[in-house]
Amino acid sequence: MKNLTEATALATEFCDPTQTTVQEVSALDAADLLAFTVPQGLSIQAAVDAASAGATINIEAGTHTSSGVNVGTPSLKIVGASAGTTVIQGNNPDGLDTTSGFDYGFSLSAANIEISGLHLQDYYADVNLGNAPGAYLHDLEFSSSRIAIRTPTLHNIDGLRFEDSSIHDTNSGILLQHGKTNPTPARHVTFDGLTFADVAHKGMYLEAFTDSTIQNIVMNRVGNGYGPDNVETPPSTALELNLKYHDHGTVTLSNIEINDSGWSNATADYSGATTPTHINAAALAIAVRDDGGYATNPAALSNLVLNDITITGAYRAIRLGEAKVLEPASVFTTGAASTVLRGLHIAGSGEFTIANYTLSDVDATNATNIIDGYRVPDDNFEIEARLRHGTSDARLGIIHLAPDSVYAIASRSLATTVSAAAANDTIHVSDGSHVLDSTISIPGSKALTMRGQSWAAEVSAPASGPSIYFDVYGSGTTIEGLSLISLGGTNPQNLIGIKGADVSIRNNSFSGVYADGDGAVSRAIEVSPGVQNVTIDGNTIHGLRQPAYFNPGVAGRVTNNRVFGTRGWVVDGALVDFSGNTWRETGTGVSENYGCDIALLVGTTSSAPYDDLVALAAANGGILLNLTDGSSSCDQR
Repeated sequence: MKNLTEATALATEFCDPTQTTVQEVSALDAADLLAFTVPQGLSIQAAVDAASAGATINIEAGTHTSSGVNVGTPSLKIVGASAGTTVIQGNNPDGLDTTSGFDYGFSLSAANIEISGLHLQDYYADVNLGNAPGAYLHDLEFSSSRIAIRTPTLHNIDGLRFEDSSIHDTNSGILLQHGKTNPTPARHVTFDGLTFADVAHKGMYLEAFTDSTIQNIVMNRVGNGYGPDNVETPPSTALELNLKYHDHGTVTLSNIEINDSGWSNATADYSGATTPTHINAAALAIAVRDDGGYATNPAALSNLVLNDITITGAYRAIRLGEAKVLEPASVFTTGAASTVLRGLHIAGSGEFTIANYTLSDVDATNATNIIDGYRVPDDNFEIEARLRHGTSDARLGIIHLAPDSVYAIASRSLATTVSAAAANDTIHVSDGSHVLDSTISIPGSKALTMRGQSWAAEVSAPASGPSIYFDVYGSGTTIEGLSLISLGGTNPQNLIGIKGADVSIRNNSFSGVYADGDGAVSRAIEVSPGVQNVTIDGNTIHGLRQPAYFNPGVAGRVTNNRVFGTRGWVVDGALVDFSGNTWRETGTGVSENYGCDIALLVGTTSSAPYDDLVALAAANGGILLNLTDGSSSCDQR
């Protein structure tokens, strides 16, 4: 207190009203009057108004009915006996009455205010944070209000800490709003040790959050209903970052558990019987706004880390971006793998586990990620089926399950997967039927590896479909482990066309419906003129007119292939080494091809490696059909 008059007035207000004398106040120096006690029935506001900076106001156990407390003195500590015994009771059940404006349990407008040990209920918002940097809220309980903690659009909450508290039976938990003209986005904020239960609309909704951390959070049955206006828009979510208007730095979410949340429907049903009514409803959602009115002042997020996230019983578990707006990499993240997911444990999601509606890549390669019992990297095909990239078909920002890799599953377009892959990526193709409706081109700017899960990864096209399955321009490309199937047709079919150098075709199965005498031309492979260093190794090829056609100037090697039911390899002025190839479905012996095993056309060299046909035969099963017997049908030189 500044003087005896202030101290006497305060003591008078705090005394028992049945007493007729003021309790003794002595030693009235300000330094000695930094602690106050508020018993049940007396005014918390009066104590706050009388306190000096740095004072502690102790609120005794009991129920304290209050129309709201404005705290404008810095460094105050407001301490209840405990959240279980000290209740701050408002007069607005569930915070629904806003006819006279908004009522707040505590409204903070000064720096470094600490509040602890209280249970607040029945306000529009239990705590309103305005110009309140350094606020420290802990060991609190919130219930039966519309919002537990909120900010106006203009605020300063730099350094906010909210810890070791619970929010339950409210419409929303934490709402950090943010305005275009606000120069101070929520920065250096920590949410730690919080529990949420039965929060209907938004558990956490953060429009500004930079260089900040959310950790050790448990949410049960959050975001299953609608907002206070009881309409589906905006969608309900358990934890949502919807960042606006500023560049946002590192955001880290760690040790988050969300159960039975994010269903966003009129009945708040999370059993699975009622699906969400909004496309962007999710348990955990993170978006960075550059659409519509934000386009002139978009946000940006430079680094997002999700670590040890457990989500069970969600229809949509994690949403990055928004389904209605595809957010470019320049605003959502900058740099490679700047969105990192580690320690995911997601189970029981109805529609998807992770959806990436951005053009940024996401790193989910960590071996601690487990989705519906499937573990990275052992079960990546099963996990891929639970991911969503933009839409069910378009792969926009890739969620990577292995370094430099993308996954193609039978229920999605193989062509869009190839298109989305970066140079030097490996495309893992799942078992199942991949039917092409057009040629897939691998451009010269990409050296890709396309690898089948097994020969049960089948690539085909209808008889009226493309005449070339894969057109390979990218030098250094490898295609391996696939089963490529021709269903016939009247058009020539080259299952693979090679137009780039250093291409390898390994350990594939090529098959078709060709029979001797058919007029249609079908080939496993055609190599364009002049292409160098082609390797065709370890493949099984049958039921096609030709295993491959080598045009003039081609150089390469054909090794360890099993070829039958064809008219043989065609060498047209090319220089190709053959070794280790066989000509029967099983074993060795008489060829099961038609006409030739290897055909040497006019213009092909008579020098090595085709000068000694006996040696050529010895290197390829011991005999070459209609070639080593002096027949001109297979040696047309």
